[in-house]
Amino acid sequence: DRTANISGDLYLDCSGFSAILIDGVCKRPWKSVENILPTNNAVAIRKKYTNPQKECHPYTGSTTMDSGWMWTIPTYDDLAYGYVYSDKYIDKDDAEKELRTKINEWNAPAKHVPFRTGQRDRIAFKNVYAVGLSAGFLEPLEATNLSFTVHAIDNLFNALNITNGIYNEDVSLLLSKKFRMAVD
Repeated sequence: DRTANISGDLYLDCSGFSAILIDGVCKRPWKSVENILPTNNAVAIRKKYTNPQKECHPYTGSTTMDSGWMWTIPTYDDLAYGYVYSDKYIDKDDAEKELRTKINEWNAPAKHVPFRTGQRDRIAFKNVYAVGLSAGFLEPLEATNLSFTVHAIDNLFNALNITNGIYNEDVSLLLSKKFRMAVD
């Protein structure tokens, strides 16, 4: 049994895509941005270096593909590749084949990751505050999500500082408005 009675004044939902509190308990609706950002899947493959001195560089590469874009991230041990695409334009098997062809890697396992882009209509509701993936998601490299997360935590800290640690419905409404303005 995973249920427990926990008492608190403020709950931070950091449960990722599961959004256990903000979705499961508070039932805050998801606002899709698929109309402006139609990607909803990624396939990732790791490949060993053939020449680490040439292939390892201190930046993430981005390359256009037939139905989306590809990232290339050099790590200490290998290269991480990922193809972000929409299943409206290509199915997962064809996307994997296109990525494998592009990087010439046929043996490494592929990881398929479906996702949805958007945000909760409110990330602060009553005494629940959603942070990170439970609040919203835009892209698999998560640079924007890291920024949103830092911004959300900063807003919460400032609100608690201004109100001497009091968190109530007024603070919740203010924080939700600030977040919507930040991402709109």
